[in-house]
Amino acid sequence: MGINCDKFQLRTPRQIGEKLKLVSVARLTEKKGLEFAIKAAALLIKNNSTKIDYKIIGDGELMKPLRLMIEKYNLEENIALLGWQDQNRVIDILQKSDILLAPSITAADSDMEGIPMVLMEAMAMGIPVISTYHSGIPELIKDGETGLLTPEKDPDGLAEKIKALQVSQNLHKKITLNARKFVESEFNVERQNDKLVKIYNNCV
Repeated sequence: MGINCDKFQLRTPRQIGEKLKLVSVARLTEKKGLEFAIKAAALLIKNNSTKIDYKIIGDGELMKPLRLMIEKYNLEENIALLGWQDQNRVIDILQKSDILLAPSITAADSDMEGIPMVLMEAMAMGIPVISTYHSGIPELIKDGETGLLTPEKDPDGLAEKIKALQVSQNLHKKITLNARKFVESEFNVERQNDKLVKIYNNCV
């Protein structure tokens, strides 16, 4: 499992501006945990007066409930549900974002993630990722090294991690550089294919 790192070029290092640009790319289902990201955004706005522009890309059965949640917290000016977008549009939005949020959880029916490909793509592009201690995600994201992790269903923890990246340029730089190197070495599809061929050759 891996990505074509040549397709997701490392962007020029950027400083987080006055308005924090967050993004999630996910099917709108329970296991993606997006309700907790929305709650984290509400906490940051309420407790820290943080200016936020949060774009959620994807479609699914939770589109209406999430929209109602955004309205409940009066976040219509801060959070946009963009629906499905093609890959070029997704990459363009990622390029302009400060942090990717992937707050995955175990759903009520026990449905779980593997390792979302968008995490690898964002990391390869130099976009810091905040996710959760869920399923295989810690194999990709080492907390404080290649990204940041929180427990599942923890909006307070998500808000704290977002704020940590916003205020510490050193942490931001460390994570983005480490993440690119790690994806290149461990999740580059070319290298993964070479490993698979070697395994196959050793078995025949």
